[in-house]
Amino acid sequence: NIQQFSYFLDRLNEVRDAEGPLLDSTMALYGSGMSFGHSHGNANLPLIVAGGGGLGIKHGRHLDFNAQVKPDGYKYDLDTPGKHYAICFNPVNRQAHLSNLLLTMAQKMDVPTEKFADSNGVISELLG
Repeated sequence: NIQQFSYFLDRLNEVRDAEGPLLDSTMALYGSGMSFGHSHGNANLPLIVAGGGGLGIKHGRHLDFNAQVKPDGYKYDLDTPGKHYAICFNPVNRQAHLSNLLLTMAQKMDVPTEKFADSNGVISELLG
């Protein structure tokens, strides 16, 4: 649960190595591969990326790759959650892939790869 994740991050921040807090040289990913449990929707995933400041990961904001308006005029709206079925399995941004996040993280850990699963690029918004 989120309390355990928070505890884990606190501990990584407290423990130091020669470079500083372990949190700066570690990345942690928390979330789910399913955004809407009742419909098993896999678009607009709720994910948290923490740590990695020393690896060039930029933090302190919320990135929503489905915030744009679809061609049919639908825009995801938290005030009317029933309308979310429009993007449960049909994301607004078809270029946004979870594999892009995993590719970005792998490259920041010096894994020599240009592709991961169906990735189509790194997430430049995460790079400092």
